[in-house]
Amino acid sequence: MLSISIAELATLMVILALLGGIIGYVVGADRARQAGNQDALDALRQELDDYRHGVSAHFQETAELMQQMTGNYRTLYTHLAQGAGALCDTLDGDPRLAALQRESRALAGEAAVASGASRSA
Repeated sequence: MLSISIAELATLMVILALLGGIIGYVVGADRARQAGNQDALDALRQELDDYRHGVSAHFQETAELMQQMTGNYRTLYTHLAQGAGALCDTLDGDPRLAALQRESRALAGEAAVASGASRSA
């Protein structure tokens, strides 16, 4: 049979207690590190979401500004075309003025159609 003295039994119990403590410490430290990693990951995800929102808002504002600029350009071009049609007598020498005069006539036709449509509505 197996016979163990009290000293051997006490030594074995101390060794097992130390081994259990070491295992508990390693497992606890690993869980704490995982929790820290999860917190860092959550912070990075929030930062990425904030960045994406900022990019989206920036390009939405850019699109609105471009739309305003396009409207202003269209208004300026219409003004120039109408001015060329009304104020320039000799368009033979400059093809650019002739193009503006043709555009002026086209714009005047569009305006007439639009005003006729609004009257019948």
